Amino acid sequence: MKTKLFGSVAAAALGLAMSFGATDVNANLLSDAGYEGTVGQNTNDEEAWNGFAGGPATVAIESTVAPLSGLQHLDMTTSGLNAFSGAFQWERGITPGDLYTFSFSARAGVGVQDAAFEYRIEWINAGGGEVSRDQIIIPAASLTSLYQPFSVGGFAPLDAVDAKVVTAIATFPGSTGNVYVDDASLVPEPTSLGLLGLGGLAMLRRKR
Repeated sequence: MKTKLFGSVAAAALGLAMSFGATDVNANLLSDAGYEGTVGQNTNDEEAWNGFAGGPATVAIESTVAPLSGLQHLDMTTSGLNAFSGAFQWERGITPGDLYTFSFSARAGVGVQDAAFEYRIEWINAGGGEVSRDQIIIPAASLTSLYQPFSVGGFAPLDAVDAKVVTAIATFPGSTGNVYVDDASLVPEPTSLGLLGLGGLAMLRRKR
């Protein structure tokens, strides 16, 4: 009898935990994941792709030169000393404690790749300030002429309410850089309710 009761309650606990997070699991939260629209330049629409740049001959725009899929991709170009360019998108209303993964494909563009290539998730609090970030920085020279997958992930801090995903290149030592990015995604993997369900199962086992 206890075994049957345990099985029923365990199934219910797991089902409840899964049902709460089912609508978000594997759902891409980003708008225009393939950069098919216009990459804005310092606009107020932060929930769409927004380009930023600094220094001579720098730009982050949509391009039709070499998309991985669709008709367009992100084209980030820098040239000169202390130059940078990139694009970001702001995702409102994330769930603290959940795991988020920012993924995309990237390849080298044209010219000499003497830049740093960075991709990150910035965690934002209710006041609009950055709490922390999960980031990876690699030499742009490690990219090839073929698209490769990249990703960075992290758990949303307890005081974070939004997330901002960023790809950027920088030539602080000088020289040039050109990187193409396509097919981006920000995917949540809810963990809190799943852990709650597993915790309930553990308690049931102890009572057996």
